Amino acid sequence: MKNKIFKQFTYLICFSILGTSCTKEEYTAPEMLNATNMEIPFETVKMDENGQLKMKFAESLASALLANKDLRRIVKEEALKQFDKDYECII
Repeated sequence: MKNKIFKQFTYLICFSILGTSCTKEEYTAPEMLNATNMEIPFETVKMDENGQLKMKFAESLASALLANKDLRRIVKEEALKQFDKDYECII
């Protein structure tokens, strides 16, 4: 009888510990709350010449992908190929 009560009590404690430990709580320091919610406007980011060239290439590629269905298909096929056991697209 005592063994059965001890076993039930042990199960009760284990389930109560598991039940209370599964709640999601975010622990953030008060000084970090303002820093994480702050947005930086894209226009204020300083880019060097290489970054500006990459931006122009990205804009050109985006407009070409919108206009050309065959280009979208080719980029998708290349993106689905595995290179070094990872999905990469070399453009």
